[in-house]
Amino acid sequence: MELADIELKRIVIDLGAKVRGYYVNNVYFVDDETVLLRLWHPVNPTEKLVLSAGRGIWLTRFELEQEGQSNLVRSLRKEVTRLKVEALEQPKGERIVKLILSGDQNRIIVGEFFGEGNIILTDENKRIITLLRALRVRHRELVVGSGYILPPSRSLFVEELSRDDLDSLRASDLQVARWLGRSLSLPRKYVHEIVLRASIPLEAVGQQLSESDLAKLYASIRQVLDLVASPSSAPILILDDGGVAGFAPFPLLDVGEANSRTAASFLEAIDQAFSQEILGLRGHRGSEQLEKRMEELKHSSEAQGKSREELLRRAVALRSFAGKLMEISFARIGASLKDLVIEVLGASVEFRELGGGKNKLATSELHLEFESGLSPQRLASMAFDEAKSLEEKAAAVEAAQKVLLREIEQLEAKINVRTEAASEQLEAPSRRRQWFERYRWFKTSEGLLAIGGRDAASNSAVIRKHLDTHDTVFHTDIVGSPFFVLKEGSNASPQSIQEVAQATASFSRAWSSGFFSADAYWVNSDQVKLAAPSGQYLPKGSFPIVGEKHFLKGIALTVAIGVTFLDDQPVIFGGAPSAVEQWSVAYMVLVPDRVKATDTAKHVKSQLIARVTSREAEMLKRVSVDEFLRAMPPGGGKIVQKGTGKQKR
Repeated sequence: MELADIELKRIVIDLGAKVRGYYVNNVYFVDDETVLLRLWHPVNPTEKLVLSAGRGIWLTRFELEQEGQSNLVRSLRKEVTRLKVEALEQPKGERIVKLILSGDQNRIIVGEFFGEGNIILTDENKRIITLLRALRVRHRELVVGSGYILPPSRSLFVEELSRDDLDSLRASDLQVARWLGRSLSLPRKYVHEIVLRASIPLEAVGQQLSESDLAKLYASIRQVLDLVASPSSAPILILDDGGVAGFAPFPLLDVGEANSRTAASFLEAIDQAFSQEILGLRGHRGSEQLEKRMEELKHSSEAQGKSREELLRRAVALRSFAGKLMEISFARIGASLKDLVIEVLGASVEFRELGGGKNKLATSELHLEFESGLSPQRLASMAFDEAKSLEEKAAAVEAAQKVLLREIEQLEAKINVRTEAASEQLEAPSRRRQWFERYRWFKTSEGLLAIGGRDAASNSAVIRKHLDTHDTVFHTDIVGSPFFVLKEGSNASPQSIQEVAQATASFSRAWSSGFFSADAYWVNSDQVKLAAPSGQYLPKGSFPIVGEKHFLKGIALTVAIGVTFLDDQPVIFGGAPSAVEQWSVAYMVLVPDRVKATDTAKHVKSQLIARVTSREAEMLKRVSVDEFLRAMPPGGGKIVQKGTGKQKR
């Protein structure tokens, strides 16, 4: 699957409207060809933007990111984190997108989606900072430090095609479909659509076309372009054996209803198709590695089986020899050892002196070295001992072989699971974040919603967009404190007031400063003014407070991180412990600690997974550590209590 340039034009328009004004929160590894940018906005829900070399650019609702690193990811993370998305641009007629980012430094991420593709980061002067793969060809060089240049331009662009441009088709001995594909760089699905809509046979040759045919063909091209560009078109997923094999922004004549499925939007169709492809390829690549390992184990197991058989064969031969030698030695007292050995093993046995007082006997099945002058009975005893030793080795080999066979069975099971997962149709997560999830949030014990800012921008949004007449506002006098709004707080119980005050203090900078208590206050909504007094200036996210402040002193800095389920999907949130306990299925209580926040988040995640049901645990494992970080105060913490919440499952 790949994007056509006409599809990319539509995507750039749709994506630009969605992600413009967002900030790059982090960059993640998906696979060696693909990166994921987590985008944050002070008001709108978080988005995940995927760039995949040779494939495309899209917003995803799936968990594509995985553990792993690459030089590209490390460089992007260093260079573009916290930068703002200003625009998406597509060079004319190219399967290329430029993501324009601004901030302390201006950067451009270029995604190339033709051939093997590329992902390139440049500065504002188009100087390459890093890239997925270097390129040196006759007309183009892409290396770190050089200027980014576009590939050589084609002479004919489908969107600029005129009726006269089709005249050369009538002089061609190529099939119409082939001429369109070559001349206009269109994928097969659009070539067939154009020809079918023009009522021209797919096998028709250009020289066979009439003026009327050319007119119909040109009208068909314009019609298809309009359908691709129109936001009112009904996008589809193209199916093959039940799986997703492609997409289109409108229903195709060449694809019947049985082989297609409608999608909510073109962006969602692309997400479904490309995400399925990435996860499927990931599963197949993982299976290939497992299969290679399994073949190695099978080879080792076969070798061990042969070794065991050989050891047992030699042991049987030694026991047979020892028994017969012992038997005739008592019947032939006085006979030489050599004569007795030849009588037992036959004339073909090799019996010779090695020197140094050593003798050797050997046949195709056994060999023994022993001291000269040894009695037949002693030699028989030596043979019995050697047979026993070989049998013990065979038993050890058999035990090792059983271990290998168990590992082979486990690998076969893993391969089957991955193969099934890769072939399963990917279903998009149905839950959309609720509006309050863009902020810090929790419900108090009595069920009132509290929302708080994460930074200056979201502090401003909480007050300007969501403060109503009957709400109360919470804050501290500490620089870097969030504003919390308690919805319908004018009628709140003392416990709800205490819980929101505790959250306000705990999510302030007091936490990262290592304090264990702080003061907070609350005021009525009409005491918060949206503008500074005349002649005064207030920083973004700050608001003047008039009238009496109701202080709560010496509040313990304690936060609970809990997991709740909204629309049967796990959601991580943080707040006062008594409130989180009431509305979660499991929770961890934290106090400030000077450790890495990411280490705390990982620990909280693992502990929550251990306290929920197996079904819930499987869903929780797929939740990004970033979601736990978003619910935590700004800094690390220590778990001081683990609990099972009161939310009904």
